[in-house]
Amino acid sequence: MHNLPFSIIIPVYNDEKNITRCIESVISQSFSDFECLLVNDGSTDSTSSICATFAQNDSRLKIFNKHNEGISKTRQFGLDKSNGLYVIFIDSDDWVEPSFLEKINKKVVSQSRDIIFLDFYNEKSLSREKYYSQKPSFLSSESVIKDVLECKLFSCLWNVVLKKSFFYKYNIKFSDSINYGEDTLFITELLLNKPDVDYLDEAFYHHTFNRGSYTRKDKKNRFYERVKFLYVLELLLQKYNREDLIKNNFFPFNDKFEILSSGIFSKKEYKSLFALSFTQYYRECSNPVKQYLLLMAETNFYFFAKLISRMIKTMKIK
Repeated sequence: MHNLPFSIIIPVYNDEKNITRCIESVISQSFSDFECLLVNDGSTDSTSSICATFAQNDSRLKIFNKHNEGISKTRQFGLDKSNGLYVIFIDSDDWVEPSFLEKINKKVVSQSRDIIFLDFYNEKSLSREKYYSQKPSFLSSESVIKDVLECKLFSCLWNVVLKKSFFYKYNIKFSDSINYGEDTLFITELLLNKPDVDYLDEAFYHHTFNRGSYTRKDKKNRFYERVKFLYVLELLLQKYNREDLIKNNFFPFNDKFEILSSGIFSKKEYKSLFALSFTQYYRECSNPVKQYLLLMAETNFYFFAKLISRMIKTMKIK
């Protein structure tokens, strides 16, 4: 078999309500030279049978059923089974437009890059969607990694196209112990190895809000998983001797406020998570009200800070 241009990897877990739309959007592509790996992570609903029905009629679809291990191992399983020159991840509750692969292929042919960032649509409901531009500040790995750490660019795997040979060359793999933020760690490590970066200034990917997805199954456990991610992210920067980038890391500030405004942690639980250092970047770029509330939360005014932060979250003040 010739080297396929693209491997599409779709991790699936108990998503019988959305997987049909996702698969239909993939098999309807105007560019047809691809494989699609449906990696079923131990679903207990009808997801597996839905996938099997589609695969019977389309040889490009490959189904892999495995016991439940979490999103990181499921993504890595898909990578290890893929044959394409480029890898594209699609979440099972999302969908892509028919010209998605055709447009990406034109970019790949003209500019053979290691990672390509894509614009996308974010949908919170069928009637509401927002266009997100993902244009980097500059097309260099050094600039893009700062954009990612400063939360100027999304670091989701459905937001990029990856050249398989690059991350295999540097043995970049998903962390077995991280199941929330695993995509950010993967992309960050890829960027730390100085890939050639490109950007496609069009959107064909529709990301949808699904309360049943991996990252929304248990809110408190999700935050604890996020704390593990923050710890591993800092270790990753240290591994590459890039402690200088810690000052650009905006994730702790964002996540600490998300934890505070969630209202589900006691004062003792909140203070045991991680200490927040206010870098110069936080002071310059973040909302001063949020800064003040986070400082208050470290004192005897925790409950007042939690109340106000929940009000701000409800009002969607950024």
